[in-house]
Amino acid sequence: MSGVGKQAHWTGTIRPRDRQDGTAMFDFSGQKFGGNVEVTRATGEVDRTTIAITLTNSGSEGPSAKVSEVSWGLVVGRCGTRAAPVLPVTAFEPVELSSTGRGEVTSTIPFYFPTNGSYHIDIYAGSASSPSSVVACAELKYKEA
Repeated sequence: MSGVGKQAHWTGTIRPRDRQDGTAMFDFSGQKFGGNVEVTRATGEVDRTTIAITLTNSGSEGPSAKVSEVSWGLVVGRCGTRAAPVLPVTAFEPVELSSTGRGEVTSTIPFYFPTNGSYHIDIYAGSASSPSSVVACAELKYKEA
């Protein structure tokens, strides 16, 4: 991801999490998702937001090691909040992981760039998007220009 210079932005570090319902992460128990997120106002468009994600999966055990694509979404609140993304998960381009477990995606969504509140990025198992499918999360921190 490129730096945002002096533009106001949100940043976060993706960290693995257990499923939010307290049970083990089913087939994703061998996953070790990590990475970074950067959220900026879309160039010249106040009602659109650009989200850039760099994701790694260093998991190497069991069927979960074969994960090649994960879903994600921008969610209001802090990690662990049991809420749906601000838009349907289909509005967020999935992250395709290479054979080395690394992937990047930049997606511009129809969402007014926020300058206050609390937000996070949930990473979901496969194409699922329920709160119990969260396998990693990034708390977003706002930085003024």
